[in-house]
Amino acid sequence: MIITQEVFMEIRNLESFIQVAELGSFTKAAESLGYTQSSVSTQIRQLEKELGIPLFERINHRVRLTEKGKEKFKKCKKIAPPRVSRVRQ
Repeated sequence: MIITQEVFMEIRNLESFIQVAELGSFTKAAESLGYTQSSVSTQIRQLEKELGIPLFERINHRVRLTEKGKEKFKKCKKIAPPRVSRVRQ
């Protein structure tokens, strides 16, 4: 059961990362995913901590991928399940 929870968290964090990267906004990503903005921010911070790198540059309520973030995004898009790699409508 613990493993399932850990895997769930990783997928959710990955999903949030992809959405923030595609939409360029924590708020828009949260709306798309049905999460609060603070939840998405926490998920991204957890992912950055786990990876040991900043994934985004945060500038005036806008975000853009760092160079390392761009590399991770490309890899995530290749391995992410289809439901994760598209914006929910």
